[in-house]
Amino acid sequence: EILQNHAPYIIKKDGIYNMVYGHSPLRLAVSTDLHKWEPKGNLFLETEEEKDTAILFGDARDPNLLVYDGKYYIVYCSTKSVNMRVSEDFVHWSEPKTVFRTETFDPESPSLIFHNNTFYLFVCSWDGVWDQKEIVDAYQNKTYVLNSDDLLDFGTDFEKSVTTLNSHAPEVFQDEEGQWYISSVEWPNRGVSVDKLEWVEQK
Repeated sequence: EILQNHAPYIIKKDGIYNMVYGHSPLRLAVSTDLHKWEPKGNLFLETEEEKDTAILFGDARDPNLLVYDGKYYIVYCSTKSVNMRVSEDFVHWSEPKTVFRTETFDPESPSLIFHNNTFYLFVCSWDGVWDQKEIVDAYQNKTYVLNSDDLLDFGTDFEKSVTTLNSHAPEVFQDEEGQWYISSVEWPNRGVSVDKLEWVEQK
């Protein structure tokens, strides 16, 4: 496989850790201990061009997974959009469906969350503005939080936005006691920062 890889996401299935990572084509590796990993090849091909292993950047990146109602939902960034595929066995995947589209910014690092009987899509923004002087400035800390009762439709641009967070490439997760957390890369500090996330009901 190509040497370039980033944005890994790991879930445990049948006692095996499954790591999905990019860039395009999105790939799969498995492990029993989270230390030694065995590459399993492409998870799927987004385009026919991805069969050319010389292409380093394709049209699928930054994968994130949600297990909901017995199915696996993978979301990932594409050109001016976030796409989704669905699988019941983590092997056979549906055709892609665009669940979010934007003409305002380039989406990065989506996170799909089910909370309080509704769905949230966290999408990081890249507007292309960077003076190329400080590398940290390339990691823009603006994340839009979109809400929808239909996980297949998060609208266009800010149509379903409920708030904006200062975070780059966030991962949203819970600990064993149910406390929610959110991570941020390269902001406000170099490396990865983690803070508690509180859900506040809008009135």
